[in-house]
Amino acid sequence: MFWADGEPNKGTFHLSFELEPGQDNWIGIYDANGVTLIDSITIPASLEANTTYARKVDGAGSGAEAWEVRDGSDLLYITPSSNNIIIDTNSKVEMFAETDGHGFGLSIMAMCIVFSALLLLSLCFYGISRIGARISQTNKARSQGLETKALAKEERPAHDSGEEIAAIVMALHEHLNTHDKESTILTINKVRKSYSPWSSKIYGLREIPRR
Repeated sequence: MFWADGEPNKGTFHLSFELEPGQDNWIGIYDANGVTLIDSITIPASLEANTTYARKVDGAGSGAEAWEVRDGSDLLYITPSSNNIIIDTNSKVEMFAETDGHGFGLSIMAMCIVFSALLLLSLCFYGISRIGARISQTNKARSQGLETKALAKEERPAHDSGEEIAAIVMALHEHLNTHDKESTILTINKVRKSYSPWSSKIYGLREIPRR
């Protein structure tokens, strides 16, 4: 929305000219090159105050018959900074309301979408975990100089069984208070400090002398 008040110093939307009262005013909109005419309008001199001159259909028609005077009534409403025709109905929404008045179909549709998304996410996470396990197994086999198939459950070497690994870990924990170093385990050792009355703060406070 632009103001034809002849005061461009007030901002971008204030034009550098004014409309002449009592006569037709022609306004043209040109391209940035100043030559190509994009659109034009001739505001009639009979236009009264508090009324607007707008197209009957947005962006359609160029003659005087394509324009009309709007006075702000229910049928000829004024819509500044918006489309000339406001669509307040939707045929799809109305059809859905007629066919599913209680909303059961909408509820079932929403639940199907949610559960389908959850199923897709679970499949993605399962596939990512399988790929990660496969990569970890391949790296482990490569570090031991074995083939990937040799680390499968049915072809697991005897010295790499789960029972022996658990026994070694328990022996290290019981006798040395430690465990094997792994990248996925965080070890927190409790530090015990011996108590000494010389470093205690309760003996550093002054007591009030008794009478």
